[in-house]
Amino acid sequence: MSGPDKTISSLTVNSSYNDLLSSTGLNLLEMIRLILRGGSVIDWHRLNFSNKREVDNFLRLLELEPDFTRDIARIFRLQRNACKYLEEVMQCEIPPRVKNPTQVQDLFLMASRQKERHNALFSCMLLKVMHIIFHLEVRQLLLLLPISDVQVTDLIENKVKKQLESVVARGVPVVEISGGRKTMDSLITKLLCKKENLATQIFDKLRYRIVVENESDIIPTLIDMCQYIFPFNYTVPGQSENTLVNFRQLMERESNLSEFKDKLQFDIGIEDEERWEQLRFNNEFSGPNYKVINFIVDLPVRIDPKKFQIDNADEIFSKFGEIIFHLVEFQLIDQETAINNETGENNHVLYKKRQRAKVLERLERGMIFHRKT
Repeated sequence: MSGPDKTISSLTVNSSYNDLLSSTGLNLLEMIRLILRGGSVIDWHRLNFSNKREVDNFLRLLELEPDFTRDIARIFRLQRNACKYLEEVMQCEIPPRVKNPTQVQDLFLMASRQKERHNALFSCMLLKVMHIIFHLEVRQLLLLLPISDVQVTDLIENKVKKQLESVVARGVPVVEISGGRKTMDSLITKLLCKKENLATQIFDKLRYRIVVENESDIIPTLIDMCQYIFPFNYTVPGQSENTLVNFRQLMERESNLSEFKDKLQFDIGIEDEERWEQLRFNNEFSGPNYKVINFIVDLPVRIDPKKFQIDNADEIFSKFGEIIFHLVEFQLIDQETAINNETGENNHVLYKKRQRAKVLERLERGMIFHRKT
């Protein structure tokens, strides 16, 4: 992958990075598993937050600041709307503690306390609905704002660049960071290749590749990204590709992770069962030995109302907040695999050649019959 922005760095790995995998608990383990699988939080039946600090960090990844009165009010409003949906549409009787939490963080912590099973299940249900409502409200906000897609992309691009710079600053052994926006020619070619040839179905208009030193650095890097770059729950379901990390083997290899085997939400073999489905979605133009971790995140960013001339700004933002989303593709790979991906049938030139051949085949369909007649 190539793009207008590239950073190459040679780093001395600091101790905090080395501790990432050894200190990984169930919460982060479930997050990275969801990303690698391309799963959905709607299928979860619990969370795994240990304390208020972990919840606050997660909220900040959603661009919701726990110290801002306006943001807390927004979360409580989402909670009330979710309660209304569950009660009126799904005919659920919500437990009092779940319906009237003292703090917003209580919902996440109750959903993580399996000893309080009844409250945990309803808290998890409520948070799922809040997750959906939040995303729908953001989409409504985008329709109301006089902001172009280019301006939204600018905001997200600036945010991601700063975040990726912080990855390097934290001592992650990055060899290369590259990426940016797809060109118009690339977008046209991709749409002509796809069966689903609508522009709204392109997930990688903005994409970044992170190359780390060794294969063993991939999972700790993904853990770092979950903690500092994006909210794991807005990973786009069904759009992850993982041909590098075997989750079962990772659990068996790392002694500190094996203790969580029986605590996972889904059986340890679910990745093997899903592999056929993932292979169906793999890029048909890649070489047979091409390996990568690839996933899409709908990344939130807070907009500054002062930068845009918006009619009824106070009314709009008081109802829908100041957060918008944009899809970003992340590709994670180690240096040796990146080199192997450019050899033989995996070579990018051959990839483009196969892609162009498919485009010509579709564009010329019917031409042979036309010439004969």
